[in-house]
Amino acid sequence: MSILIIYCALALMVSRNIVHCVFYLLVALIALAGIYWLLDAQFLAGVQVFIYAGAVTVLLLFVIMLTMTTQKSTTIEVKQSPVAIFIAGIFWVSMIIPLNTTNWGKARMLNQKPGQTIDLATALFTKQALPFEIAGVVLLAALIGAIYLAKETK
Repeated sequence: MSILIIYCALALMVSRNIVHCVFYLLVALIALAGIYWLLDAQFLAGVQVFIYAGAVTVLLLFVIMLTMTTQKSTTIEVKQSPVAIFIAGIFWVSMIIPLNTTNWGKARMLNQKPGQTIDLATALFTKQALPFEIAGVVLLAALIGAIYLAKETK
């Protein structure tokens, strides 16, 4: 699955069609959810699929469809490819060198009890109820603002 994620990430970077980029992102996010599932984090895998792979991808497609006019093409012209490849190479080397020189040691096992999702729900709706409600109000305000901005004036 990690090879699929790497392939989709590379294809996303070199693709000239914006819609294809969104679909490469979708496949990469679903593959990441598969890795979460293999790591026995089913709740996190579900959140990954519903929130990121589902909602964010649909949002990106809507943004592309609403902002593009019929005269414009959905391809991107890339003129800074050599500079971008050079900067990406420097970034990649600066990330790989510390990874190879660090002594990671042996990971310790965590005592995990079943029902972590229940603990999360209990914390969200009891101790953290106010921040949870504030986040909901902020999201509602963002939705109303987006509808207002997208509405055509007649």
